[in-house]
Amino acid sequence: MAKAKKPPDLCERAYAYSLRAVKLYQALQRHKDGAALIIGEQYLRQATAVGALLELAAASLTRAEIANHHAAARQQARASLYWLHVLAASGLVESSRLAAITQETEEIVALLEKTTGAKK
Repeated sequence: MAKAKKPPDLCERAYAYSLRAVKLYQALQRHKDGAALIIGEQYLRQATAVGALLELAAASLTRAEIANHHAAARQQARASLYWLHVLAASGLVESSRLAAITQETEEIVALLEKTTGAKK
């Protein structure tokens, strides 16, 4: 009998999310619209910061440091969600093309809200 595959931990999930953010940014670079590039840069910064902050939390020595890094990661994930909504609402990217990454972002936000005790 095969072992059940365990779900990826939050750091692994955030790393995979960062790689997806890079691919989205690369796709936005093909736009001739300067707004797509600027918004894409903002999104990329916030999206990749989520994983970086979780890595810092994993290396932290105190519970307070861990909590601070998790709270900052939650803020960055929420900002990432904001930029995805702007890309869709502005028509720069069709919302259907952003559906999967938007859902992933929402799930990461929800997980981080659980770890920090924050409410939506």
